[in-house]
Amino acid sequence: TQHPEDITRQSGEQATLTCATNTDSSFKWYMNEKEVSTGVKSTAKQSVLTTSPLTLRTRLQCVVSTGEGKTYYSKIGVVNVIGFKTVPQDKGLPVDGEVSLHCSVIGDSLTKLVWIRASDSKEVESSKMESYTTGYTTSNILTTRDQGTYFCRAEFLGYVIESERAAVSPVRVVMSSKSVALGDDVTLTCTVTGAIKADLVFWTRNGELIFNDKSLTHVTGQDTSISELVLDSVHTSDTGEYRCAASMLSDLSVYGSEPAPLRLLGFIDMVSDVVVKRGHLTELVFSVQHQDGVKVSCDLSVGVVVIGSGDVHGDVIRFRGEVINVGGEVKEIDYTCSVDYGSDVVIKSESAKIYIVDEPTLGADTSYVLIGEVALFTLTADYITNVPAVHWKVNSLTTVQYSGSYTSSEYTSTLQWPVTQDVEVEATVHYADIGGYSVRRAVVLAYGVEGITGPEKVHLGDSYNLTCSVATIDEDTVITWYKEDSQLLPHSTLYYDNKISSVLYLPEVSESDTGVYVCSAEFSDGKRSSGAFYVTQTSDCKLPKIENAVMDTSSEIVSHLSELSVSCGDETVVMKCEHGSWDQTLVFCPAATSASLTMQLVTGIVVLIVLLAVGLGAVYFYKQHHRTRAVTPMQRPDSVEELKRQWRDYVDDSAVINNPSAEENIEDVNTNIATQYHQQLERTVTQISE
Repeated sequence: TQHPEDITRQSGEQATLTCATNTDSSFKWYMNEKEVSTGVKSTAKQSVLTTSPLTLRTRLQCVVSTGEGKTYYSKIGVVNVIGFKTVPQDKGLPVDGEVSLHCSVIGDSLTKLVWIRASDSKEVESSKMESYTTGYTTSNILTTRDQGTYFCRAEFLGYVIESERAAVSPVRVVMSSKSVALGDDVTLTCTVTGAIKADLVFWTRNGELIFNDKSLTHVTGQDTSISELVLDSVHTSDTGEYRCAASMLSDLSVYGSEPAPLRLLGFIDMVSDVVVKRGHLTELVFSVQHQDGVKVSCDLSVGVVVIGSGDVHGDVIRFRGEVINVGGEVKEIDYTCSVDYGSDVVIKSESAKIYIVDEPTLGADTSYVLIGEVALFTLTADYITNVPAVHWKVNSLTTVQYSGSYTSSEYTSTLQWPVTQDVEVEATVHYADIGGYSVRRAVVLAYGVEGITGPEKVHLGDSYNLTCSVATIDEDTVITWYKEDSQLLPHSTLYYDNKISSVLYLPEVSESDTGVYVCSAEFSDGKRSSGAFYVTQTSDCKLPKIENAVMDTSSEIVSHLSELSVSCGDETVVMKCEHGSWDQTLVFCPAATSASLTMQLVTGIVVLIVLLAVGLGAVYFYKQHHRTRAVTPMQRPDSVEELKRQWRDYVDDSAVINNPSAEENIEDVNTNIATQYHQQLERTVTQISE
């Protein structure tokens, strides 16, 4: 019957909401979807919730459970909390500067958020304010160059709230520059004025923090705070630009002074150690506080220094001197410099050193290394403080497989490399002490048997060459060939430059020629080098050469167990490759004839048949008219068998011309003179080809 209502409360206030029913019920309250167990007073038909002080908008809901087991949810009541989330703070106004005051409020139904100047209770011009809203919060930033007191006013529907007052007052931080002789004491003073008292002063030299002063002196009756920095026995390292900065915790701001240089009589740049490469120009460079008539000089343990006229830059004069007359074996020189301002004011620098670093050296343990052995390269480099970095390259490729060691002044890097060919190394030394780098190179020549070239697999019956390439150190090198334990004589040995090429000839290779061949070289230094080469019989076959044949492949090599189809005219022969040889031999293809030869054969057969027919006719005619003895004439045969029988009778009993090529018992009726001629021609062609 009664739901929680929407209400507005200021930040920090409590809210009271009521939930009621028309029947006996139990009540539960939820604040921002979380159950509330405190501040709840309930009867059988009503429940009242009193919240704790609120700082943010809050959503409240009542859940009712009846005795019948039913549950009812009230509408959600919203407590609109209004108030200041951020209040303005006192600010110091720097010289020719501006400050920003910030305030923010929370709550819905905000109609106006402005800044008020307390002195006249008037709103500040809108051009100086910037307002923005982020969700439930509205902020306003006032940027001003005017000192005074300001506060923030927020207007909501039915409510007007004001923030605390914030004062904007000028703050000044001042310190002055000073000049002091080297070794004297000096006190630097930082003065802070303003209505806001300084809580802490930071001192910096050349941008680096050197001192925090929390024990400030506040002048009674004045808006003034004083901080002092005492420097005892001023040294060259004390030179530079000093600043002091005052911190006001009340406005979380820091106000700094203008830079104030501390000018010293004497050296501005500290005389320091110098590291140079031998043979390079050695210079001493330093600066001193300039003054008319100033003079400088330097004393060296070895050699002398020639100092030119100084270059003046404001109140600093810079001198540059060249060191000469230094011996080739000197590595360290002690030196000091002095500046004379007259009137017995002579300032002497501390002692420093000149370190002379030799160029690094890179060498190989030996110029020639046998193939298979290891070449050793050693790099030696001087250093003063920081060990130099070394990067190695072998035959133009970078490697990290090296080791290093060092003493107090010398660094050694070694590289070991297995030799398979000539080795060229390059070492680049990067100096940390003097900057820059140096590059050194070294070469080792490889000698020994470089390798054996030739066919690894051979065809039986063919001839081959094995070539042994040897790199040598001189001409006194002996090359020897071996197969197993048998020494072989090379076919030829060629010398050119530092190379030897020895050729071993293998004529018409047989199975006994397969195996391991060794090329051994003995050099003038007594060392030996050898290489091995394994020759095996191939399982593949070479394409056979068969005249007048057509094959089904053009490849010169046919793999093991492969078949080759050879066409000889109308006949096809299949050959198989097994273990490097063919299962059958064929060098000539008699059945392979050209189209022109076939035409000639047909034409010849036809002409021969015609001639034989004419001849037989003439003989028969002659027999009939000129025979001396009577021959019983043959009667017309009734069948082929009868014709054969009569013909044999004539052969036995008459002068019939016999064909010397015809077989005696001819049973095939298709056999004729043309067939006999064709058989004769085939035998003739075969004989000629053989």
